[in-house]
Amino acid sequence: MTVRSRADDFTVRLEVHDDGPGVPAAERGALFTEFARLSNRPTGGEESTGIGLSIVKQLIEGEKGRVGADFTAGGGSVFWFELPVAPGS
Repeated sequence: MTVRSRADDFTVRLEVHDDGPGVPAAERGALFTEFARLSNRPTGGEESTGIGLSIVKQLIEGEKGRVGADFTAGGGSVFWFELPVAPGS
């Protein structure tokens, strides 16, 4: 896993890159919906309630930000969010 950040005069962006199997194309639209439980299972034995990414989306959008995910053809995902920079920062 790799974590990256970048900023410009208007936004701050944080990205988390992983090497997992990726998310099947047919399930990507459900990623940020409440109680979404996709076919990929956690790899560390943890349990999933399906609310984590929906909470992230609500929090980020509540601060006038954006959240999303990008996928590579060979697997792996990039989950990201952007937040506006506060005036005078």
